[in-house]
Amino acid sequence: MKLVIIEPLGVEQKKLMDIAFGALDKDVDIVYYDTRTTDANELIERGRDADVIAVSNLPLSAEVIGGFEKLKLLSGAFTGVDHIALDACREKG
Repeated sequence: MKLVIIEPLGVEQKKLMDIAFGALDKDVDIVYYDTRTTDANELIERGRDADVIAVSNLPLSAEVIGGFEKLKLLSGAFTGVDHIALDACREKG
């Protein structure tokens, strides 16, 4: 399984990765992006083969969500989902 942290989540990277590696199975591949982008093509490339994506408040359009080919779970790190195209999530199941 692949977990992609698609943008910084407001937690120091080392601390976040220590928590993730301690909590998850060893067979989970974790990729952390320490930069934020709103470019649709770059976001699709970042998440194309992710099973799980963690996002804070980065807008994710239907186009971007549609490009996440293997996505099973989109996890918002904060409250609110007004920045995520929920219809596209529902279409992907």
